[in-house]
Amino acid sequence: MRRGSGWAVLVGLGLVQLTLSALLARAIPRELASGRAAGVAPAGAERGPGAGAGEEAGGAGGAGVSPSGSSRISASPTRGSLRAPAGPPPGISGGLVKVGVLVTESGGITFRGASQAAKLFFSLVNQAGGAGGYRFQPIVYDDGLDPNRGVALTKKMILEDKVFALAGWNAPQTELLVAPTIEEYRVPLVGAFGQLPEYSSPYIYPFAAFYWTWGYAMAEFAADLGAKRPGLVYITQDEEANRWLEEGLRRGLASRGKSPAYIRSVDVTTPDYTAVVLELQANQVDVLLSILEQTNYARLLQAMKRYGYTPIHVGSPFLMHPSLERDPSLAPLLEGSYSAWDHEPLSSNAPPQVAEFMDAMRRAYGSSAEIDWSAEVAWTGAKMFTEAFREMTQGGRPPSREALIAVLDSWTSKPTGFTPPVTFRPGAHDPHRCLKFALRKGGVWETVTPWRCTPPRPASAG
Repeated sequence: MRRGSGWAVLVGLGLVQLTLSALLARAIPRELASGRAAGVAPAGAERGPGAGAGEEAGGAGGAGVSPSGSSRISASPTRGSLRAPAGPPPGISGGLVKVGVLVTESGGITFRGASQAAKLFFSLVNQAGGAGGYRFQPIVYDDGLDPNRGVALTKKMILEDKVFALAGWNAPQTELLVAPTIEEYRVPLVGAFGQLPEYSSPYIYPFAAFYWTWGYAMAEFAADLGAKRPGLVYITQDEEANRWLEEGLRRGLASRGKSPAYIRSVDVTTPDYTAVVLELQANQVDVLLSILEQTNYARLLQAMKRYGYTPIHVGSPFLMHPSLERDPSLAPLLEGSYSAWDHEPLSSNAPPQVAEFMDAMRRAYGSSAEIDWSAEVAWTGAKMFTEAFREMTQGGRPPSREALIAVLDSWTSKPTGFTPPVTFRPGAHDPHRCLKFALRKGGVWETVTPWRCTPPRPASAG
């Protein structure tokens, strides 16, 4: 098996409560139907941050998205400098809560939908009256696919912007390295891309499934599709995460009496998939499992078309990315493919709360809306942060980071509306072990399975 180098495997892949969860989920389409969503640019005039820019979105009234006017990044002081005097905790003043959001929007890969979703969600919460008597101000930055910059921006959010917490992230390069910084300053991150260090951090709460789950569940699904010679192609990351993904794959296939015919990891910058496709054909792979992002899917599909390679294809959520569907040369190649999701698939038969999320995005951003897995992940993170904040402040209790963590670590089979129910306990956080699958048929994606859940992962991979 050949391996690439660098980057990260792209896996992890209802609205805020007003009574406490159902009301706003139904209110959002009505609010947007009125023609305004405070803090969100109108359709056709989206104001997302550029590379290296920061935003303070949705102020006390949730109105306006404006640049913060500062892109300065300071060196990290000691943890002791974070200790605040008696009074409101850092990031809360006058009933306004600052929340730090980091998203990759430039640098060759973009998860712009995540930035859109996080800003929109907090804007709608503010418009509906806030949560627990508080309103939310997202501070949004783009790491430019640069992990060093992302870690520096995280410190800036904590030490200069003085955010109360972090939520709704989609910055995979940074999230490989940022856990020590988050742990140093003890600032919780609610909703993350889902990188290996994040699952073992007591301060990070991902809602994305762990690598083992992706490998195991996709392998079982391939076997159930009748695979005789299944193969896997995925974007590489560090060796331990690679091992977890491949171990899940091998054990999932073994549970059906099968084994992989081919496994290959590729670098995210791979410009052409000719060699990969020729190897897949040479190894007679009849069911192709893939975990890529949209740019690499475009390259893979083009190579498959050139060489007439037509296996059953089971991809990640990014096989359902809008950019592929908009390309007339690529959209027909999606027909008959499956897409695996650890969040609810954004399909034609999605449940009402997911359909309402997609409708809210379209109404707020029009044709510039990027409605994909990253947007749903950010929306879920913002939603669950807000629910935890509401629980923390019930009965007029004062907010604190420690109290927020205590609420999150008490959740048992907590419904999110966008994933299977999640359970968190103090220490490492592994939220759920389930995937759903959608099928592209007649030019439309349709969810075709319930949640398919895996056994608990072993103590170690390999």
